[in-house]
Amino acid sequence: MEKTVQQIVERHKDLFGENPAIGKINAGFTNAIFSIADKYVLKICRDAENEREFKSEISFYLESGEKDYIPKFFAYSQDKAKIPFYYIVTEKLKGHSLYDIWHTFTEREREDAVIQICDILKDFHKKKGEPFDWSEYIKGYCRKHLAILEEREQLTSDEFAVVLRAMKKFDFYLKSKDFVFIHNDMHFDNLFCVEGKIKVIDFESCRFNPIDKELEIFYYMAQTPWKHAGEENEKFVKIEDYKTLIPYMRKYYPEIFNVPYLEQRMAIYHLRDALDQYGTYTKEKELHERILRLAEFITDTNG
Repeated sequence: MEKTVQQIVERHKDLFGENPAIGKINAGFTNAIFSIADKYVLKICRDAENEREFKSEISFYLESGEKDYIPKFFAYSQDKAKIPFYYIVTEKLKGHSLYDIWHTFTEREREDAVIQICDILKDFHKKKGEPFDWSEYIKGYCRKHLAILEEREQLTSDEFAVVLRAMKKFDFYLKSKDFVFIHNDMHFDNLFCVEGKIKVIDFESCRFNPIDKELEIFYYMAQTPWKHAGEENEKFVKIEDYKTLIPYMRKYYPEIFNVPYLEQRMAIYHLRDALDQYGTYTKEKELHERILRLAEFITDTNG
């Protein structure tokens, strides 16, 4: 990867200058990320299976123009002719992620941050998309993960039955007509505070979904905020610091909550995510219990 970085730096020396300082940024799972000259971020897609999502991020930058809540966009490549990887070059934000500083904020500062986040979301959601069978889409993911768990014998037959009963409720709870453009991964490592202004990064997961899907990550942060924090920030995360996150969002963006059976829909999204993670992450007992708890909630509520 070092050779690739040097090739990219040489290719864009009119932007980076001669012999710029290069530093590795410890972020990203499927991408390699570097600081160049302390002014730019170079993001390289090192996993071919992630190229579709990476191309989506390139498209987002090309179509968005200059918005004050996203980093400036300088260069990209997706031809793999000379450089055998997709990559993008963006502005390096001179600020801190919200996970870095949320614990230092006053309540007024937290409220102001949520106001700005809601304004960003509203701008995203202006863009409308074509509807599709949302219930079948989510069921497809669940079936795929269940097949893996069945092969690994990680759920008993009775536990499978509980999940399958919950899935029978999906068609009722996931009826959706209006689809909008969502960020889909706006956790606090992807939100930066730069001189009091909130900016957002990482657009690989952007897509057209029902509007409430955007809330999934915020519900996660309100309930288990440490799960999306980096290791260096986990020690600062206290659940009481996140207790007003959802109430503030309800206050400043009530429309996003105006979806029938919202709590059941959140449970369905979280069930799909738990099925995906089970057997991959270290806290298997916790995920096992979460799967059953969510499936039982979906099954036992009216519908």
